[in-house]
Amino acid sequence: EFTRIVFLPPDTKATTLMLRNPGAQPVYFDAVQVETRPQPAPEMIIGLNSAYVQKTIPVELSRQWSVIRANIRTQNVGKPGDPDRWSKSEQRLEEVLAAGAPVEVLFEGTAEWDAISPERYSDSKGRPHVVPPDNAKYAEVVEHFVKKYGDRVGAYELWNETNVRQFWQGSYEEYTAFFKAMAELIRKLQPGAKIITGGMAGYSEPFVVAMHESGALKLADRFAFHAYARKSPAWDITFGMHEGLCFSRGIDTELYCNEEGFVWQNSEWFQPPPNFTPAVQARLLDIAIARLLANGVAKVNIFHAGGDRHSFGLIDEKGKPRPAYAVVADYFPLGQNGGRRLDVSATSADGQPLRGLYVAAASHADGSVTIVMNPAEIERFQTRPEAGDPSHTFNNLSGWKWFYGKAVVTDGVAVVAPAADKPYAGFYKNFEVDLDRFPRIEVNVPSCDKTWSLMIKTPDKKNETVLFANQKAGVFTVNYREMLGKCGEFSGEISFRVVGRTSIASD
Repeated sequence: EFTRIVFLPPDTKATTLMLRNPGAQPVYFDAVQVETRPQPAPEMIIGLNSAYVQKTIPVELSRQWSVIRANIRTQNVGKPGDPDRWSKSEQRLEEVLAAGAPVEVLFEGTAEWDAISPERYSDSKGRPHVVPPDNAKYAEVVEHFVKKYGDRVGAYELWNETNVRQFWQGSYEEYTAFFKAMAELIRKLQPGAKIITGGMAGYSEPFVVAMHESGALKLADRFAFHAYARKSPAWDITFGMHEGLCFSRGIDTELYCNEEGFVWQNSEWFQPPPNFTPAVQARLLDIAIARLLANGVAKVNIFHAGGDRHSFGLIDEKGKPRPAYAVVADYFPLGQNGGRRLDVSATSADGQPLRGLYVAAASHADGSVTIVMNPAEIERFQTRPEAGDPSHTFNNLSGWKWFYGKAVVTDGVAVVAPAADKPYAGFYKNFEVDLDRFPRIEVNVPSCDKTWSLMIKTPDKKNETVLFANQKAGVFTVNYREMLGKCGEFSGEISFRVVGRTSIASD
């Protein structure tokens, strides 16, 4: 993986872009794309999506969001002649509008009266959101809400995840016909509204091809995509696959990552390892949103639902944000005050890319600029309450415990010397780490009179793995995940043993 955005001077005639590989192994590219910056830059959207908004959420929080994606459950609309036919769906929408953020209405859900056929409705076995509607009948639902709420709603999404049978038990042809019919109706009733395709679940080439070849994307302002990568925070990888496919087909509809997230407790396909907790939810979301926004994405909507009743909740039933909410909140300013995407790349002083540091930025209507720099994958910058100190670097706060000797710590380097009556000095600390994210340990020993060793013990102290034994000065790296034969979350004790006077820096 590498930073995909590289800036070239405006005078392209005098500019040469050179791609080279200084490594020992070959690198293969599917494509290299050189593009000009669109004018104006894309509008930034950083929001939350939910079927509803808890009444306990303080309005001062929800007003910060760029958008609320709201499913108004149109299966609750009664048949013609029912005097109370609109009340349930309207109540849902009114509750969302009261939160004070812009709203994207999600049209999804078929009642028995507007199903494509009685047989198809019966086949759904009580799951109305999977049944394709009769387009002529459903148009009455769309027309009602657009006419009544068009001055308060600026965007409409037409169904959800229609590329999977969990949400659409119809053909692609049925969906493209539905989308085109409803999009044309909305465009007629509210010309300035944004029309969004039903969010595509993951990467699905057949669905993209069907949408493109049917002409449906020509009626869409945004091509919605759900960038889940199962339990991995690599949302940018799935997005890049989708983006690359669209480019290869000549699709220029703006891509919109309008649903993705992590859970705060084990549920569905989020099962251990790792064991999902609020802290794990925050850590994975921190990496995922940072990587996504650093790779050209302008619009991201994080899945929040249900408070304590739904595992994707970022705010509990009492209106108290969970740790993951703070991760998203750091990015809200990008979408405020007319924010538009501003691409920023960061390098170290010698011009080399910064690994693990992700940058997102926006320019605003008043001329100001917001830049969010997130060291999401630089472990020494992480604050992990469950792991104690955020770093394993040597300093007075890092939690290393010393015995049988003395250490002097300066600028991340520990100079260790055994006591006069002891053969060696030792120091150790307990740590927790995700072995899939951080599988290697690097130790830098600038000087060493005799030898040093490094080992890891399990919490019960019964199993010990020696990573380095009787080494001298130098820089040493080991893939300790392979040596441990483990993956995912790991906790244990890491300890050094030093014979003679030695200076050590650890990463």
